[in-house]
Formats: sequence, C-alpha cells, structure tokens
Amino acid sequence: MSELSGGDLPKGPERILGENAKLPEMERFFGDLYGRRDSIYLPDREIRAQLLYRGIDDLQSAVRQKAWLPIYEVMCARIVSRIFSIARGVDNVSLTEGLAKKYPLEGCAYCGQMPCVCQENRDPYQLSTPTTEQEQWSLRDWQEHLTKMYGEKNQQRGINYILLRLGSEYGELISLERVIPRYSIDEVKDKYSLELADTMAWTIAAASMLRVDLQKAVEKRYGNGCRACNQIPCVCPPHSFDQISKDDYGHILEASFHS
Repeated sequence: MSELSGGDLPKGPERILGENAKLPEMERFFGDLYGRRDSIYLPDREIRAQLLYRGIDDLQSAVRQKAWLPIYEVMCARIVSRIFSIARGVDNVSLTEGLAKKYPLEGCAYCGQMPCVCQENRDPYQLSTPTTEQEQWSLRDWQEHLTKMYGEKNQQRGINYILLRLGSEYGELISLERVIPRYSIDEVKDKYSLELADTMAWTIAAASMLRVDLQKAVEKRYGNGCRACNQIPCVCPPHSFDQISKDDYGHILEASFHS
C-alpha cells in the first residue's frame, strides 16, 4: 500500500489507487470513488462544469493570495477530479484518448514540432492516432510530455495567462453543451474528449508553473479514497459551490474537508 495521506479506509472495499497509476486506471478509480455521488448530486454536465469552474476560480484566488505549495497541490488535484466527473457524464469518454489525439508523441498538433514553435497566427491542428505507448501513460508522463512541448512558451507567458486560458475552457465546455443536438452520439463523445483534453492540458500547465507534481498531488488527495467519509464509493453530502477564501486554507488540508 502506498504511503499516502488520508489514512487507511476502515469501511468499504479494499480499492486503493496505486502509486504511479496510469491515467486510464486513475479514471476508473475516480468513477468507483465519486461516480455514484455525482450521479445523484451532479445529475447533468452543466452543473459539473460549474463545479469545475469553481475549482479553477479557487486556484486563481490561491495564486493571487500567494498561497503555499500544499494548497496549490489540493487546488490542482480538485480540478483533475472535476474533469474526470464531466468525462463520466459523457458516457465515460476517455481523457487518455483525447490527450493522445491532441498532444501526440511527435510534437505539437499545430506546428508538428517538439518543442512547439507556433507563431501567433498558426495553422489548424491535425489530430493523431493514439499510440499504445501513450495509452499507458500516467498523469506524470503527460505532465513531463506537455512540459517538453510547451513549457518554455508557458514560462514566457506566465501563470496569469495560463490560468486565464484554463478558465476559458469552462466557457468552451458550456458552448459545446449548447450545440450537442446537432451531433451524433459518437461526434459528441469525440468533441468532449478533445475539449476535456485541452482542459487537462491547461491544468497540467498551471501545475507545472506552480511546481506541483500533479500525479503526486492527486494520489495524496484521493489515493486512499474519500478523506471525509472513508468510504469507496463516497457517501458524502453534495459538493459546496462556495468560494474558498484564504481563511479556509488551513481547513482544506484536513481529512474532513469535502473535496
């Protein structure tokens, strides 16, 4: 068993997220952990997107407040959890597949280079066929890959630009929801897969700028199951949509805090 914070689970099945879990395994784990709770309290994708935006806003606030690393870790991990929640609401669309199509091994989907050399007026992106290698990547593998691809450009742009782009992904998700009736089921899944991949990529970019090891942060926050109810699946009450203030920072590190 990994030495992750949160303690052993006194109740529920023996299902612990292993250290260095691959992204598909992590997606399944979060389905086991929060799928039931989300289906009851977050019954549609728009509500889940609103909760994602609250998490993004909380991270932006933490950066403005110049919070410390453990707070950034929690904030980034919460965003990952909420991205998974939206994916489950689209017939369990695969984040791994979307990332592999949009951010392939060979380089940037726009310029085809590694690292990216895109200019302001860039060509349309070209999707790639997912490779067996990328299908088995962990979140840490994706963070390393995207840092190689875009890290230098992101350093030049700065954390505020990264957070602005991350926040804009909420608007794109809501816009997509408005036009869903135009598309077939498979087309909807494809579009959500790519949109959520972009959201995850900007989350990874923010984490890298804040020196957060995102794999470690997610495992630390959720790897031993729900920190509040100590059960899998989680049986906690609904998520809070209240904004987290600086005064709450000590509390969110406690095991009883509902993520």
